[in-house]
Amino acid sequence: MENIYSLQTKGKVLFYAAAFICFISLVGIPIGILFVIMAVRAKIILTDKEMIYTMLRTKNIPYSQITRISLSKAQTARYYVKNSVGSGTSLNLVTVIPLVVETKDQKIKLSANFFDNTPEMIELLLKKTKLNLES
Repeated sequence: MENIYSLQTKGKVLFYAAAFICFISLVGIPIGILFVIMAVRAKIILTDKEMIYTMLRTKNIPYSQITRISLSKAQTARYYVKNSVGSGTSLNLVTVIPLVVETKDQKIKLSANFFDNTPEMIELLLKKTKLNLES
């Protein structure tokens, strides 16, 4: 049985916005194309035997090779707006909660809060790997 977790709308909007900014400058068009591809292809599939993570490339990770699963500290991109008086305010643009899946060979970071049903996905991943979530 496969469980497919696609990229949420907010993740797609971010990739499309970044692609649009790249398309404005002619030099950034190739990078913009990569952002569009990532917005369309991004998904996580949990099968009975492996985790399949697709962004630009597809990575198949058997559960037996996963050694550690952890949630990193949330990271927020902020934009500082200065007003005419001299003080300013900080706007929170995007908050990303990195989910780190480690094997003996590689470490994969993905934005956990950008995929559908994230709590369910993490719970199922922990159940299939028989590991505990670390922070």
